[in-house]
Amino acid sequence: AATLVVGVPPVVTGHPTSQIAVVGTSPTFTVAATGSVPLSYQWQKNSTDIGGATSASYTIANAQISDSGSYRCVVSNKYGSVTSNPATVAVGYAPAFASHPSPADQATGASVTFSISLSAGTAPVTYQWQKDGTNITGATSTSYTIATLTTAHAGSYRCIASNAFDSTTSNPANLTVGVIPVVTTQPANKNAIVGTSPTFTVDVNGTAPFTYQWQKDRTTFGASTRTTYTVTTAQTGDSGLYRYVASNTYGRVTSNPA
Repeated sequence: AATLVVGVPPVVTGHPTSQIAVVGTSPTFTVAATGSVPLSYQWQKNSTDIGGATSASYTIANAQISDSGSYRCVVSNKYGSVTSNPATVAVGYAPAFASHPSPADQATGASVTFSISLSAGTAPVTYQWQKDGTNITGATSTSYTIATLTTAHAGSYRCIASNAFDSTTSNPANLTVGVIPVVTTQPANKNAIVGTSPTFTVDVNGTAPFTYQWQKDRTTFGASTRTTYTVTTAQTGDSGLYRYVASNTYGRVTSNPA
């Protein structure tokens, strides 16, 4: 008598899928197949057998750029063999910052530029600047410039660098915007009788704190921290031009003389 054994050749029921991987990670390909057992597996890279890669899955340990390529698996039994669809892996570097944006403290009307640089990142890399966590329209390069500052620009700025492998967010940089002093009320001219005590007054707006200094005939006298100055017991020698100088971190302003 003769025995007839009927077997089933392999059929791939699940093909490996393409993927991207960051350098140093370990991407895994998997194949699923049916057919008469035992089934044997042989993984290939760019159509060349990979030594020792003979199971239903294949892991690239500590992937490097050179591991990028096309991978497939040949499944065999004694009745035949079948090759899976190829799957590609692209191995690259996620963006990494070499420099972060720096904090800034500027006056209204000035300009400011934030910038970053990368130490790593497989091209192409895209950039998106944010203010207080919200994307800034059109701010998509390695630097972001505000040409004319207003107080509304104050806030926290950061940049997100992205590529196919990952995205990375820079450290935030705080922008402080201050207002140069502005004299809103000028000192008024005075006529004073000898022995009286005339007072000059000014009002100033801007970003506090201020330092104040009164001058007579452009010469600074004494120290003052107030927006008023009184000539105590005026004498004829006190006649002259009086003005006020206000300063803060962002600049200084001089009132009209009185």
